[in-house]
Amino acid sequence: FLRAKRAEWQAAYPGTEIRLTGAVLGGLTLSQAARDDVVTLVPLAFISAVLILIFFLRSARAVIFSTMVVALGTVATFGIAGWFGIELTAGTAISPLAVMVLTSASCVHVVLAWARALERGDGEAATRHALAMNLAPVTVATVTTAIGFLGMNFADSPPLREMGNVVALGLLFAMLLVFFLLPFGLRRGRDRALARRLPLARARMLRLGDWIWRRQVVWLILFPVTILISAFGITRIGFDDNMLRYFSEAYEFRRDTDAIQDRLTGLDTLTFSFTAPEEAGVFDPGFLRDIDRFSGWLREQDVVVSTLDIADIVKRMNMAMSADDPAQARIADTREENAQLMMFYELSLPVGLDLNAQIDVDRLQTRVTAFIRADHSHQIRDLADWAEAWLAANTPDTIAPASGYSIAFARITERNNKQMLMGLLLVLALVSLILMATLRSVRFGLISLVPNLVPAIIAFGAWGVTKGDVNLGSTVVTTMTFGIVVDDTVHFLTHFLRRRRLGDSVRQAHDHTFTTVGASIMITSFALIAGFAIMATSGFAINQHMGALTAIVIVFALLADLLLLPSVLRLCEKETRCDT
Repeated sequence: FLRAKRAEWQAAYPGTEIRLTGAVLGGLTLSQAARDDVVTLVPLAFISAVLILIFFLRSARAVIFSTMVVALGTVATFGIAGWFGIELTAGTAISPLAVMVLTSASCVHVVLAWARALERGDGEAATRHALAMNLAPVTVATVTTAIGFLGMNFADSPPLREMGNVVALGLLFAMLLVFFLLPFGLRRGRDRALARRLPLARARMLRLGDWIWRRQVVWLILFPVTILISAFGITRIGFDDNMLRYFSEAYEFRRDTDAIQDRLTGLDTLTFSFTAPEEAGVFDPGFLRDIDRFSGWLREQDVVVSTLDIADIVKRMNMAMSADDPAQARIADTREENAQLMMFYELSLPVGLDLNAQIDVDRLQTRVTAFIRADHSHQIRDLADWAEAWLAANTPDTIAPASGYSIAFARITERNNKQMLMGLLLVLALVSLILMATLRSVRFGLISLVPNLVPAIIAFGAWGVTKGDVNLGSTVVTTMTFGIVVDDTVHFLTHFLRRRRLGDSVRQAHDHTFTTVGASIMITSFALIAGFAIMATSGFAINQHMGALTAIVIVFALLADLLLLPSVLRLCEKETRCDT
């Protein structure tokens, strides 16, 4: 309708620039962003996952059946959302993308174990071996990842909670496909030379493991120093959420909104609702003077473009009734005079308009609206805090809290961050218990936390130095990724401890782990980084931050698992048989 109107106005007034904005268009743009992500990012991530499988697996059979698992898991995620009545909004539309890249990682672990086992037997035996080696690690990794996404239920934002639930259920369903559909396709494999053709073959991983082993001291110094530097970066992080700037400039809504803000007025608002002591009290001269003083203070603030309040209307009406004498632009001395001035004003309004947007029916409540042109949401938060403090100090009998969409969005990340801290602690406790039970060791369960917590610290430190501000999507990354990065740690520790309990020395267990799971750890990390990097190209800022930060966390998780974890294990382990 609006586009048709704009075309009509454009035809009537050629050369006139017409811009459209507002909350209604903002909501419609949210829906458009969701459609764009489903139509573009999900297929792009699927293509990326398939290309990674083709390049690293080098087996048509493995690629075909892995692709089937990934595709069916993605479709199932859409189905789960449908059955639970969850609409695909800008926040939930990327749920299938997350399931897709995480499922491809599970497929890689099984396929590489199968490829190595083919050197020693037929496809049936190789498939049984791959399942035996990966049943526990893949299950634990999937469950911990699902727990991480379920931790998003602590978020204040319903779309983020829905995304967490959909991804968690989608991952559990995809895990069944990994264990039932994928083996069905692999059991007929007969290519015994497959393992030697892989880009990350055993010999290369052995050389990498040896290079890492000889530089233990470097990693034990480098990572703590990096963490200290990251702590400085974290202190630079601020919270910046603004619905008007959630969209990239690719969207017409964002371009029009920026143009209107630059040339005409501020589109962010703060509303203060005041209640008079008695009915019809909004016309009381003292009450109106308090409102007028507060509005005057607001207009003096740098980010405030204008204000809207009944005190200003009364002053302008009084001047108009006094032959436009500026000296009469004042509030009348009696309640009756002020009421009459407002009655004249209301009678002059066009048909269909009244004062109900400014005064309630009982003439007991009124509001002051400040129109703001702000570059960052901290300016809105600061103004709200200063305004509330000014009212408490200067008009203690006439006070009101700041409200409205702008302050709600400006404070949502800060509030959500506190909520997600509780979610992180719960996820941390549950995942730690699962790891201790899986590894059958409290000590190794605690050691596993090192490479799982370090990546988020370094990633947010780097973000604080380079970007500075986070938004609503960033606050869930730590909880969400904690379960994801456990994947590689579980596979590394499971194989390392298996070899130690079989009698291998620390060096032998280290080398065997690198040649057995090192390649799968690297490939799955590449797949996850690529998938979440694609999410970071979304035109919706929440998905951008979520995708970019998650990709950065996984990069540092890969480094922590390959460099830091082996060094910590070597430091903590003795060159004796490990039975506990």
